[in-house]
Amino acid sequence: MKKKLAIMIVSLAVGVLAQAAERRAPKKHPDSAQWPSLFKADLSDAVFPKGVWTVSDGVLTASKDEAIWAKKDYENFVLDLEFKNASGTNSGVIVYCSDMKEWIPNSVEIQIADDFAKQWAESPPTWHCAAIFGRKAPTKSVVKKPGEWNRMTIACKRRGSRSCSTGNWSPTST
Repeated sequence: MKKKLAIMIVSLAVGVLAQAAERRAPKKHPDSAQWPSLFKADLSDAVFPKGVWTVSDGVLTASKDEAIWAKKDYENFVLDLEFKNASGTNSGVIVYCSDMKEWIPNSVEIQIADDFAKQWAESPPTWHCAAIFGRKAPTKSVVKKPGEWNRMTIACKRRGSRSCSTGNWSPTST
Protein backbone atom coordinates (compact mmCIF):
# COMPACT_ATOMS: atom_id res chain seq x y z
CA MET A 1 0.00 0.00 0.00
CA LYS A 2 1.50 3.33 -1.04
CA LYS A 3 1.46 6.21 1.35
CA LYS A 4 1.56 9.72 0.01
CA LEU A 5 2.10 13.03 1.69
CA ALA A 6 -0.01 15.94 0.55
CA ILE A 7 -0.09 19.53 1.57
CA MET A 8 -3.49 21.17 1.28
CA ILE A 9 -3.09 24.66 2.61
CA VAL A 10 -3.57 28.10 1.18
CA SER A 11 -0.10 29.35 2.12
CA LEU A 12 2.77 27.20 3.27
CA ALA A 13 6.35 28.21 3.77
CA VAL A 14 8.35 25.79 1.68
CA GLY A 15 10.98 25.10 4.37
CA VAL A 16 9.75 21.58 5.15
CA LEU A 17 11.36 18.17 5.32
CA ALA A 18 10.43 14.59 5.71
CA GLN A 19 13.03 12.76 7.75
CA ALA A 20 13.23 10.00 10.38
CA ALA A 21 10.81 10.63 13.24
CA GLU A 22 11.35 10.32 16.95
CA ARG A 23 8.90 8.13 18.93
CA ARG A 24 7.03 11.24 20.04
CA ALA A 25 6.48 14.64 18.52
CA PRO A 26 9.18 17.10 19.60
CA LYS A 27 8.50 19.24 22.67
CA LYS A 28 10.00 22.19 20.78
CA HIS A 29 10.23 22.87 17.09
CA PRO A 30 13.34 21.31 15.58
CA ASP A 31 16.06 23.43 14.05
CA SER A 32 15.02 22.82 10.45
CA ALA A 33 17.15 25.59 8.93
CA GLN A 34 19.43 23.09 7.16
CA TRP A 35 16.69 20.66 6.10
CA PRO A 36 15.97 20.38 2.41
CA SER A 37 12.52 21.48 1.23
CA LEU A 38 9.78 18.94 0.65
CA PHE A 39 9.13 20.52 -2.76
CA LYS A 40 11.58 22.01 -5.24
CA ALA A 41 11.01 25.67 -6.14
CA ASP A 42 9.83 24.61 -9.62
CA LEU A 43 7.48 21.96 -8.08
CA SER A 44 8.90 19.29 -10.42
CA ASP A 45 8.75 16.77 -7.56
CA ALA A 46 5.06 17.39 -6.85
CA VAL A 47 1.76 16.15 -8.28
CA PHE A 48 -1.01 18.75 -8.58
CA PRO A 49 -3.51 20.15 -11.09
CA LYS A 50 -1.76 22.37 -13.63
CA GLY A 51 -1.83 26.08 -12.81
CA VAL A 52 -3.06 25.72 -9.21
CA TRP A 53 0.13 25.80 -7.09
CA THR A 54 3.00 28.28 -7.35
CA VAL A 55 6.06 29.25 -5.33
CA SER A 56 6.95 32.92 -4.91
CA ASP A 57 9.53 34.29 -2.47
CA GLY A 58 9.70 30.87 -0.80
CA VAL A 59 5.94 30.67 -0.16
CA LEU A 60 3.83 27.90 -1.66
CA THR A 61 0.36 29.17 -2.62
CA ALA A 62 -2.74 27.66 -4.24
CA SER A 63 -5.15 29.58 -6.44
CA LYS A 64 -7.99 27.20 -5.55
CA ASP A 65 -8.81 24.35 -3.16
CA GLU A 66 -6.74 21.51 -4.65
CA ALA A 67 -4.18 19.17 -3.11
CA ILE A 68 -0.49 19.08 -3.89
CA TRP A 69 1.15 15.69 -3.37
CA ALA A 70 4.79 14.70 -2.94
CA LYS A 71 5.86 12.31 -5.72
CA LYS A 72 8.04 10.43 -3.25
CA ASP A 73 6.46 8.10 -0.67
CA TYR A 74 7.19 8.78 3.02
CA GLU A 75 6.42 6.59 5.99
CA ASN A 76 8.36 7.76 9.06
CA PHE A 77 9.06 11.47 9.04
CA VAL A 78 9.06 14.84 10.74
CA LEU A 79 7.46 17.70 8.83
CA ASP A 80 8.10 21.25 10.01
CA LEU A 81 5.98 23.89 8.31
CA GLU A 82 4.71 27.41 8.54
CA PHE A 83 1.24 28.44 7.42
CA LYS A 84 -1.02 31.44 7.33
CA ASN A 85 -4.80 31.01 7.49
CA ALA A 86 -7.30 33.11 5.60
CA SER A 87 -10.58 33.90 7.36
CA GLY A 88 -12.69 30.72 7.55
CA THR A 89 -9.88 28.41 6.40
CA ASN A 90 -10.52 24.66 6.38
CA SER A 91 -7.44 22.87 5.12
CA GLY A 92 -4.85 20.37 6.22
CA VAL A 93 -1.79 18.24 5.69
CA ILE A 94 -2.47 14.69 4.48
CA VAL A 95 0.26 12.63 6.11
CA TYR A 96 -0.73 9.10 5.00
CA CYS A 97 -2.86 8.21 2.01
CA SER A 98 -3.47 4.97 0.15
CA ASP A 99 -5.62 6.41 -2.68
CA MET A 100 -4.91 9.90 -4.04
CA LYS A 101 -8.18 10.02 -6.03
CA GLU A 102 -10.38 8.98 -3.09
CA TRP A 103 -8.13 10.42 -0.38
CA ILE A 104 -10.77 11.53 2.15
CA PRO A 105 -11.72 8.03 3.42
CA ASN A 106 -8.22 6.66 2.75
CA SER A 107 -5.96 9.06 4.61
CA VAL A 108 -4.83 10.64 7.85
CA GLU A 109 -5.06 14.44 7.89
CA ILE A 110 -3.63 16.98 10.30
CA GLN A 111 -6.19 19.78 10.35
CA ILE A 112 -5.36 23.38 9.55
CA ALA A 113 -8.32 25.64 10.28
CA ASP A 114 -9.32 29.12 11.32
CA ASP A 115 -10.54 28.21 14.81
CA PHE A 116 -11.68 31.83 15.23
CA ALA A 117 -14.37 31.37 12.55
CA LYS A 118 -17.72 30.46 14.10
CA GLN A 119 -18.21 27.34 11.96
CA TRP A 120 -14.87 25.84 13.09
CA ALA A 121 -14.98 27.14 16.67
CA GLU A 122 -18.34 25.38 17.11
CA SER A 123 -17.25 22.18 15.33
CA PRO A 124 -16.18 19.04 17.19
CA PRO A 125 -12.71 19.40 18.77
CA THR A 126 -11.34 16.77 16.35
CA TRP A 127 -11.99 19.31 13.56
CA HIS A 128 -9.90 22.10 15.16
CA CYS A 129 -6.49 23.24 14.00
CA ALA A 130 -3.72 20.71 14.82
CA ALA A 131 -6.21 17.86 15.33
CA ILE A 132 -5.67 14.50 13.72
CA PHE A 133 -8.87 15.15 11.80
CA GLY A 134 -11.84 13.20 13.08
CA ARG A 135 -9.65 11.11 15.37
CA LYS A 136 -7.81 13.10 18.02
CA ALA A 137 -8.33 16.68 19.20
CA PRO A 138 -5.42 19.01 19.91
CA THR A 139 -4.53 19.36 23.59
CA LYS A 140 -5.01 23.13 23.35
CA SER A 141 -5.72 25.79 20.77
CA VAL A 142 -2.74 27.93 19.89
CA VAL A 143 -3.47 28.87 16.28
CA LYS A 144 -3.11 32.57 15.56
CA LYS A 145 -5.78 34.75 13.99
CA PRO A 146 -6.10 34.80 10.17
CA GLY A 147 -3.28 36.63 8.40
CA GLU A 148 -0.63 35.74 11.01
CA TRP A 149 2.06 33.10 10.52
CA ASN A 150 1.90 29.85 12.51
CA ARG A 151 4.43 27.05 12.78
CA MET A 152 3.58 23.37 13.17
CA THR A 153 5.79 20.31 13.56
CA ILE A 154 4.23 16.96 12.66
CA ALA A 155 5.94 13.67 13.54
CA CYS A 156 4.72 10.39 12.05
CA LYS A 157 6.13 6.98 12.89
CA ARG A 158 4.68 3.61 12.09
CA ARG A 159 4.34 1.49 15.25
CA GLY A 160 2.17 -1.49 14.37
CA SER A 161 -0.45 0.90 13.06
CA ARG A 162 0.00 4.41 11.76
CA SER A 163 0.76 6.96 14.42
CA CYS A 164 0.96 10.71 13.94
CA SER A 165 1.14 13.56 16.38
CA THR A 166 1.27 17.29 16.17
CA GLY A 167 2.70 17.14 19.65
CA ASN A 168 3.30 20.34 21.51
CA TRP A 169 3.30 22.80 18.62
CA SER A 170 2.93 26.49 18.93
CA PRO A 171 2.68 29.33 16.45
CA THR A 172 5.66 31.57 15.89
CA SER A 173 6.10 34.97 14.39
CA THR A 174 7.85 34.95 11.06
